[in-house]
Amino acid sequence: MSDRPPHFPLVPHGWYYVAPVEKMRRPVELRLGDREYVAFATGRQVHVLDGRCSHFGAHLARGNVVGDCLECPLHGWRFRGDGTCEQTPSGEDPPAAAAVRSYPIAMLGGHLFFHTDSGHRAPAPFFADVAPDDLISAPPFSFDVAMPWWMVSTNGFDTQHFLTAHDRRLAGPPEVLRDDAVFEARAAFDVVGGEWRDRVTRLVSGPRTEMTVRNAGGALILVTSRFRRTVTYGLVSIHPRSRTQSHVRTIVWKRPRAGPARAFDAVDVLLRASFIRAFIQPDIVAGEGIQFDPRRTIAADAVVTRYLAWLAEHSVAAHADEPLSGARRGAHLGDALPESAGNH
Repeated sequence: MSDRPPHFPLVPHGWYYVAPVEKMRRPVELRLGDREYVAFATGRQVHVLDGRCSHFGAHLARGNVVGDCLECPLHGWRFRGDGTCEQTPSGEDPPAAAAVRSYPIAMLGGHLFFHTDSGHRAPAPFFADVAPDDLISAPPFSFDVAMPWWMVSTNGFDTQHFLTAHDRRLAGPPEVLRDDAVFEARAAFDVVGGEWRDRVTRLVSGPRTEMTVRNAGGALILVTSRFRRTVTYGLVSIHPRSRTQSHVRTIVWKRPRAGPARAFDAVDVLLRASFIRAFIQPDIVAGEGIQFDPRRTIAADAVVTRYLAWLAEHSVAAHADEPLSGARRGAHLGDALPESAGNH
């Protein structure tokens, strides 16, 4: 990495978490930077489209699902899951420009994700040693933080902060496992804190964890924490709001037990999520407004520095070459809408 701070796009291409599928009884709105998206379910099918109607730019997430279509709440234009406009209430044929962009989706253990590249074909990343349907999850939790997405993503790779912020002492040097299409690092930590959650962790799980953190590109981080007696999986989806603000959504998973002990799994995974939520609170407070300058790093920052160099090289701006859809394109970029579209 050069002496200059790395540059990152406002929103990187990649996979982003939307919602548990079982909660999608209504359209769900998602915002990344200055772009809006809408997810909706029709029967057993789930779709993600640009979030604004191509007609006047109304919020599609405020509309209704009608049959196999999402209906705009303003003028009633209806859009199929592939983004094509099926009909207008006036009976006129919609113009060719009426289509909105659709996006690839992935279902991971009952949770919906989508990719910001409409032509993306590769599967969504997941934990290397387990399939999504082999795990059970707690309800996701979210929080806002005054950090850019790329700084949020460094958290698990920043082994220095674990002692001060989390009472986890590094047990040996961290190791970078991969830095090709995926960046993956591993480190072991001893639980040395005296807070009650630390004591429970040592009693139930063990005194040491081996933590593996992986980024397969973009703002989605996979964390595996292996104690002597338990393994916990955490997925962190970082949604950029601005250059200095991020919204973070986290899902905590575990393997179900066998036999009668399985009855306690739902409570177990809820407790793990609660512990993890408390665990990251110091990062939210201490991390507000933090910055990275490679000229101010030391040898102990080597993994973070290497990770950010990799991330800068592999981050591609979402929609950098794609205009906003329909009416929003005309309003924001000065493009004239076709006369036929403007009169519907």
